[in-house]
Amino acid sequence: MKILFTFILLNLILSNSLRSQKSVIPNGLYLTIEQLKNKAPVYDIDLTVLKRSSGDIAMVGGNEFKIESTIDSITKKFLKNTVYAYVKDSIIYLNCLQFKLQWWYAKGLTNGRYILFRSAMPASKAKNYAIFGGSIGGLIASSQKYLNILDVSTGIVRLVTDMSMSEIVKDKKEVEDMYLKESDDSKKKEETIIKYINLLNN
Repeated sequence: MKILFTFILLNLILSNSLRSQKSVIPNGLYLTIEQLKNKAPVYDIDLTVLKRSSGDIAMVGGNEFKIESTIDSITKKFLKNTVYAYVKDSIIYLNCLQFKLQWWYAKGLTNGRYILFRSAMPASKAKNYAIFGGSIGGLIASSQKYLNILDVSTGIVRLVTDMSMSEIVKDKKEVEDMYLKESDDSKKKEETIIKYINLLNN
């Protein structure tokens, strides 16, 4: 009996380990959602990830992280406009320009089919703030952050709301049952949202 229990336990550990390895997205540059979905970077290179200062963001807007390269063929324009995502040390940095959420990158808070990330205000909304609110409107626009979720299977990005979360958790009945038991206040907390996205990704 003890041998059987040990065998089952080892199988569970091995299964979880293989599942974890499979879920890790390889380091490198991804130019399309298909490459990210297939975990096939177009370039496996080591770039510098810089956290932008609050002053820089307040002055010119955009997202929290900037990526730089010392390789001549990997230009600033290419990193800013063309790249879809960059992965370094299993952390995903999404190019928010691809989702019309202003420029530069946001860090993924989860890893798997659903990638949760904080972004700047949508570009169209930020433009309206700047036009009608002047410099004060621009500062307000640059300081606001939005919680979004990317579904890697479809490439669709959605703002995290009660409605979008309720639809997403339907993917797994057991996760949906747990989520529905949460209080309304709890559902609004970022740590709760991260918990349920991680459960869906496992």
